Amino acid sequence: MVFRGAAELPDLTSHGPDSSQQINRSVAESRALPEEPSAELREEFKRLVKQWRVQRGVSSSLTQGVSCSAYQSIIGMGQPAVPLLLGQLKSERDDPDQWFWALCAITGCQPVPEEDLGRFVKMARHWLAWGARNGYEF
Repeated sequence: MVFRGAAELPDLTSHGPDSSQQINRSVAESRALPEEPSAELREEFKRLVKQWRVQRGVSSSLTQGVSCSAYQSIIGMGQPAVPLLLGQLKSERDDPDQWFWALCAITGCQPVPEEDLGRFVKMARHWLAWGARNGYEF
């Protein structure tokens, strides 16, 4: 989603009874339905996931993991990587990897409540539910 100017942004200064509905409607109207990633993008994503795991090694440090060039390249794929990231989370079941930072960076969203931050299985469930609500197929 690209905003081309302040005129397209919702007015966040309004505090009337309908202000949150106006904001939600503005966001929903500006969101396009997710597109299916191309076969080439899927292959590139798989290659980068493998490369990232090699670069990261056995480190569990979030800072080291997200600073790897392969992880940054996944973030650089932008919106088309979102269904791939969600699919990756889904495939990892009860042992999800650290894809949450990339999802937040790409989407600008954080669907995980504060009490579940750091609990990877719960975080994955929140992201998968968010993806389903937003029309992503993974």
